[in-house]
Amino acid sequence: MKKFLRRVNRGLLLGGIVLAGFVVFVITDTISFKKNKPVIEDEIKSYVSMLEDVGVNKGSDQTSYKEGIDSLINNYWTFSDEKSDLFYYSLNQNEFKNILELNMNDSDPNAYVSKWTAKVNNIDISKAGPGYAMVSFDCQIVAEFSGNACIVNPCDAMTVNNYVYYGEKVPTGLSRISIDGYYKMLMTQKDGKWKICMAESYGWDSSEIAAVDSEEGGNEE
Repeated sequence: MKKFLRRVNRGLLLGGIVLAGFVVFVITDTISFKKNKPVIEDEIKSYVSMLEDVGVNKGSDQTSYKEGIDSLINNYWTFSDEKSDLFYYSLNQNEFKNILELNMNDSDPNAYVSKWTAKVNNIDISKAGPGYAMVSFDCQIVAEFSGNACIVNPCDAMTVNNYVYYGEKVPTGLSRISIDGYYKMLMTQKDGKWKICMAESYGWDSSEIAAVDSEEGGNEE
């Protein structure tokens, strides 16, 4: 009986140690994540800002454009072939890269984007398991383009004909498009830096296309 009680006590003690260790891990991980939130937010803003390097393609050849894509992917993405239940349709590193390259090929030969800017708003960051963060945000993209050009966004890329109303044609002159969209990303730490491993675009709330005055645009050189 005494041996049995000693075994029970030993089991309870070990169980208590494991539980205490788990509680300490959870608390430490939660505190660490809270400290990382500003870092994650800065990474998202930096990523969207750097998209301009591939968003603007006027005067770029295929080689320099692909080099820009490679630089963007290497700096801000990390590979993951897993699909999360938190996404309906998501892209990993390779899929996003392929979309950027394919849509550029689908754009008209003489089409281009001469200006591309983006403004990020309403960033929400939540914990998505140890070492992972789920980030959602609104983003307004304003781009000046000519022809059926490829418009890049944080999680996707589409040619202008996807944004025109049914029955209307893609404008031929220098035009400006404004797109308000919502995006969601799963991020993880890789080599001390928070990187994107999956991303999803929820489409756009609105898109507007208008002609750009030649004096105002100044990009039809």
